[in-house]
Amino acid sequence: MIRDCESASEPEQPQVSIQPKFGDKTSQRLRQRFLVWSVAIASSLTTTAAVTLVPSPAWAQEEPATTEKSAEEQKKEKRAEQERFAKEFNALLQKKDFKQAGEMLDAAIADDPHEARFVSMNLSLAVNQIRVDKSAGLARLKALKEDLLARDKLDTQSAMALSSIAMYLTNSSDAPLDENLEMLSTIEAKLEEASDLPGVTQAKRTVLTSKVRLLTSAGKPEDAKSLFDRLIEESRQAIDPEKSATISQLVSNVTLFESLLGAEYPAEAEELRAEAQALALNALSKDDAGYIDYITYYNLHAPLASRLASSDPMQAAQVYDDLEAKLDDLKERVDEATGKQLARYVGTIKSSRDRLQAALEREKLVGTNAPPLDATHFIGMPKTSMEDLKGKVVLLDFWAVWCGPCIATFPHLTEWHEKYSSKGLTIVGITKFYNYQWDDEAGRATSVRGESVAEEDELAMLEKFREAYGLHHGFAVLPKTSEYSQAFHVTGIPTAVLLDKEGKIRMIKVGSGEANAQALQAEIEALLGQ
Repeated sequence: MIRDCESASEPEQPQVSIQPKFGDKTSQRLRQRFLVWSVAIASSLTTTAAVTLVPSPAWAQEEPATTEKSAEEQKKEKRAEQERFAKEFNALLQKKDFKQAGEMLDAAIADDPHEARFVSMNLSLAVNQIRVDKSAGLARLKALKEDLLARDKLDTQSAMALSSIAMYLTNSSDAPLDENLEMLSTIEAKLEEASDLPGVTQAKRTVLTSKVRLLTSAGKPEDAKSLFDRLIEESRQAIDPEKSATISQLVSNVTLFESLLGAEYPAEAEELRAEAQALALNALSKDDAGYIDYITYYNLHAPLASRLASSDPMQAAQVYDDLEAKLDDLKERVDEATGKQLARYVGTIKSSRDRLQAALEREKLVGTNAPPLDATHFIGMPKTSMEDLKGKVVLLDFWAVWCGPCIATFPHLTEWHEKYSSKGLTIVGITKFYNYQWDDEAGRATSVRGESVAEEDELAMLEKFREAYGLHHGFAVLPKTSEYSQAFHVTGIPTAVLLDKEGKIRMIKVGSGEANAQALQAEIEALLGQ
């Protein structure tokens, strides 16, 4: 009897005679060999060893065809399974079903603890969960941090995830300053062990940025500066004019200093920029100046142009002119592959110029009369027109409920209302319908997809939003067809427009940075004093 290799149950053992019937010559030869083999084995055993020899009926069969899958087929199946898993997981994230997503991912991790893709999935789950259930999200984030710190060796993906965890924990955790600083130092030490991996330099910069921001927000900018002093001195000592990468590293540290501490230490920032500028220009003057030298120069000047776009658009345009000329010069001397890399930087300049054009147009508005207020609904304030606002210093704040940087300006708006409203300042938040409604359970505004939110429901949401954030100023809600924002060339939010008592535009600032806040406050005080 020949059994089926794919049978679901074990068949009964066949009873086979010591003299099986073989019908062909091949079978006869096998029988002869079996008998010879039997005699040989039997003669080699002691008399006390009784053995019953039963030949297998499969001896006369051919080798069955292998059913094992090839390595390539196994890889395809694994990729398909990974895609299916990722699709299910992402669908759960979209539905904000973090409990099921967590159970699904935790089971997969338990089955394969070192699968690299699970690190980024776990990080994504934690970050999304923080927005809805802060304690659960932070707990998952901390668990992932401990797992990565306990690993013998990090890969690039794990190193980048660890630096992101550092950023999220310092931004979201209510832990004491010393505890957060200790956590960041532990992560820095772990990343230092993986310094030879690609991308780890950027990961270490992310952790340093978190540490500097933490110290600055805690009122300790001098401690933050001491970190940079040490970092910049290390990169300065490593400078080799013949090695472009060493100059690039110094420039990177200088631009980071300008971004994080330039407002606190403007003189030091200017000195560092002059030093980096001299090194970058010297590198470009070499006969063999190449791609890295030009990109180093770009990296030094592009952030400067971006900062100038709001304060001095004309000077920003000149910086972009210079960068374009430099990149055009390089474009004529590089191969096709490098040319494609260069095209990304050229494209970034073009996009920046488009935004800069809006800034130049906003600059032209200064000194002109503000257009009539185009609002159909008002929240927390009576129906108002520009005529009603004459004799007041007015701050128009263009914002949206989904805009994080807009929400970051609320403390300043609240402070200014409390400090200056009795002296003649009126703040009006300018927003419009974005199809959001209020989620009472979550205590926040949520986007609605697939159906339209009625205007009265969205207005009710704005009432609750205003109350939730403890805001004192009112909102003017624009109709969906309004072009009021375009009249001020609003291309990004928050955008603050400051009007004098005659209704003329005196200042326009885009973004929630501290420098913008200081400039607006100074102008508010100046206009109130007129």
